Amino acid sequence: MLKENCILTGQNVTILGWARSGIAAARLCEKLGAKVFVSEAKPEEALDEKSRIELNHYEHESGNNTKKALSADLIVLSPGIPLSIPILKNYTGRIWSELELAWRSLPCRTVAITGTNGKTTTTTLLGNILSQCYKNGKTYVGGNIGTAASEAALSARPEDLCVLEISSFQLETIEKFRPDIAVFLNLRSDHLDRYSNINEYAEAKRRIFMNMQKEDIAVLNIDDEYTAGLADELRNIKVVKVSAQKKADYNLRREFNSQILEAVKAPENLLSAVAVADILGVDFDEMMEVLRKFKGLPHRIEKIGSIGDVVFYDDSKATNVHSVEAALLRLDSPIVLVMGGKDKGEDYSEILDLVRKKCRCVVSYGNAAERIQKILGGEIVFKFDSAVKRAYELAKPDASVILSPACSSYDQFKDYVERGERFKKAFSELQMEKDL
Repeated sequence: MLKENCILTGQNVTILGWARSGIAAARLCEKLGAKVFVSEAKPEEALDEKSRIELNHYEHESGNNTKKALSADLIVLSPGIPLSIPILKNYTGRIWSELELAWRSLPCRTVAITGTNGKTTTTTLLGNILSQCYKNGKTYVGGNIGTAASEAALSARPEDLCVLEISSFQLETIEKFRPDIAVFLNLRSDHLDRYSNINEYAEAKRRIFMNMQKEDIAVLNIDDEYTAGLADELRNIKVVKVSAQKKADYNLRREFNSQILEAVKAPENLLSAVAVADILGVDFDEMMEVLRKFKGLPHRIEKIGSIGDVVFYDDSKATNVHSVEAALLRLDSPIVLVMGGKDKGEDYSEILDLVRKKCRCVVSYGNAAERIQKILGGEIVFKFDSAVKRAYELAKPDASVILSPACSSYDQFKDYVERGERFKKAFSELQMEKDL
């Protein structure tokens, strides 16, 4: 599609939040001719060295967001910052997400992938396929993972492709963002620490379609109740349906063997990636070569080893109840489940019956521990390493231990990756103690 040029020459732009997307947005705004000011609520010493060096390239403030941040024609908002923060209440200018800024500057076709669960796996899998099989240009993969969209916008050409994982947070502050292909995987209750209810969360998610037109394509997993409903509602967009259970445009094929299905974790992840690749003209046999080599991503029901007959699984990416449910259904009983972290307002009672059926015990840690224990029972061990050790003691001699938190990581860790790596380290330490 033809887009109007994004020109910010002579405009004052504030970058609110100085993480990966904020840094990329500042570079892009500078390239587009803007005068950039950065406002970061964290003190400068709390930033890593690379971020501090980048920050000092721009006029900035740190340790607080002051009224100086409002002296701007445009504010570019990092995805972790809600519109409800006090400093923004009296601001009447434009507010864009970094996604909006990047899209206006991208000269190439864009694929946007959203949903509650499976976004990263689907984005990574599709990125792998296109990077190896799409011959017309380069494929950029990023958004909510990896490369920020604004980073791609700095160097992308018209013949390239940009595959973006998109969160509800990023979609809150779009105006014209219009992907050529939008993938919606599923919707489950999540982020209720940010949204007042699931309907508000769903409205943020479905904004991905709000500017799309008849030549654009929506790829929908109709095995999910919410996205099946969207298939009936989106009358002005071409809808492509994928399903592992119902008749659809793309269904499971015999070539998708158990190894591939195990790597992708959920069939809608595989089918959505295959559908988009096919729409973009990728040869199926070439696609299959990539699928056979895909090993899956870490921290998603990842078997990390055993101590005797006790098997350990890292499912740190499971930051909502639905993901925990999926993990418990996959594993054999008995299970010792390690849950906890920063409470997101999840309804833990949704998995109560399954926990009673499959779990020997739930060990809860961190900020959400007391609420989890009150609903699901089990034991509370507030410190993470101690919780893993206690889970092992309860699992002996023959149960599995799985970290599947149903919470965000931010009470004790910077992200789910750091939490998963700490779990692996705790496992290794237990293994060494056993060997002594």
